[in-house]
Amino acid sequence: MLKWNSRKFFTLFSVVLVLTLFGIYGITLLHTSNMTKILKENINLIAELDANLKVDQVVKIKQAIGQLEQVKTETIRYISKSEALIEMNNELGSSAMLSESDNPFNDVILFNVTAEFVDIEGLQNVRSEVEIINGISELSYYEKIYEYVGSNVRKGINVLLVLGLILSFFAFALIYSTIQLNLYADRFKIRTMELVGANWAQIRKPFIADSLRLALQSTIVSVLILSFLLILLATQFTHFKKVFNFGYVSLVVICMFVFSVFITQLASYMVVNRYLGASKSKFY
Repeated sequence: MLKWNSRKFFTLFSVVLVLTLFGIYGITLLHTSNMTKILKENINLIAELDANLKVDQVVKIKQAIGQLEQVKTETIRYISKSEALIEMNNELGSSAMLSESDNPFNDVILFNVTAEFVDIEGLQNVRSEVEIINGISELSYYEKIYEYVGSNVRKGINVLLVLGLILSFFAFALIYSTIQLNLYADRFKIRTMELVGANWAQIRKPFIADSLRLALQSTIVSVLILSFLLILLATQFTHFKKVFNFGYVSLVVICMFVFSVFITQLASYMVVNRYLGASKSKFY
């Protein structure tokens, strides 16, 4: 009995491992577009203000920026040159602190734009519209940041696709080998069923049923593991709710179950067929 439980546990563990990796891969791949959108919408655009503006002038400038269709209004924030100096001094430490008279900064307004406008043409249009606002001397941003984001996302997708192909190959190899070892101990049952006159469909039936139960059990365990990982991510990353899509996760769970059923059924079918009609020597 202990031997059977050990084999069953190892088989379940192998399938759960594969399904969990498959789930992580699928969730990451499907959420790539959401992650790209978040990255693009967190690129800061910096509007440098003319010197000695009054409070009401700054308010009007913020309102003018907020009226632009490309701008995410809730991201508009004013940073005075004094605040910028304090932040820099905190980062540099007491040994390199600058005085107010040596302040190299200007008052600025920071804001972000929606992802659809984060490209060469979109950002240039934003710049031309912002720089004509009275009180703004210049709009600046890191020119290549959108290319950097896009390039890294494309590389990430390509890596995920390659990993997906490799994972699929090793997944089947691992599950096939595990089920083969599991069924090897039951090979004489197949021989006995043949000797009493059972046809091949009847012989396959209990093994196929076992593989279906295995697929269901492993999917449940894998979903619990993925749920724990998602909850952990939700507590660690502030943008998780913006990226997370329940529909994508539901689709991955369904694919995990279909994948587990397909791969365990196929592996069981292939392993059982090795012994059907085989000579007696093959059982030893």
